[in-house]
Amino acid sequence: DHVRHTSSDFSLRNKSEYEALMDLSGVAIAKIDLETFQAVEYNDAVCKILGVTREQCEALFHHNLNEIFTTQYRGILDQLKAKIEDTLTKKEASFTIDMQMPTINGTTWVNGSVSFQQYDSKTGRPKYLVTVYRDISEVVEAREKQEQAKRNQEEMAGMKRLIEAVPAGIGTIHIHDHKSEPHYIQLNQHFLNHVAVKANDMG
Repeated sequence: DHVRHTSSDFSLRNKSEYEALMDLSGVAIAKIDLETFQAVEYNDAVCKILGVTREQCEALFHHNLNEIFTTQYRGILDQLKAKIEDTLTKKEASFTIDMQMPTINGTTWVNGSVSFQQYDSKTGRPKYLVTVYRDISEVVEAREKQEQAKRNQEEMAGMKRLIEAVPAGIGTIHIHDHKSEPHYIQLNQHFLNHVAVKANDMG
């Protein structure tokens, strides 16, 4: 009672398992034709990052990167293409990406890797690239907030040194959205001496 499997049976099963793996992976996976930059395979996570359904993705972009990276985003695609050629010239098998990706609502940041598949025996050039990436917009946003907070601290420290160097009573108030922020009020020692209070008493 053994079941015989034909090569087509295995092919169909492997393809089904492969497609299931792509959709369950949680990261965007796309296989791109290097000659046309047409996406020959991609999972639902690619569409999710773009902000569209699979049907919308096919209707809007026709599986083509050139139609995703249009007009103001063409420079991003040109940089990616230049990186691909540079990697191939160096005969390297892969490279990482950390770039902006156009979406239906603007852009988002993605991070991942690009590798090459199916090399031509005559030219030595691959036919496809496979990219695996994820949306890191929240990570980038958090990083930018940290950097902004650091810049604010450095500016406040610089302002403090400046007002302390002035031989007269002086103070600064940080205004944000037309409102003063109490924790950004600075008074120099001359001002405190004039009103006879200590810095600790001012909070």
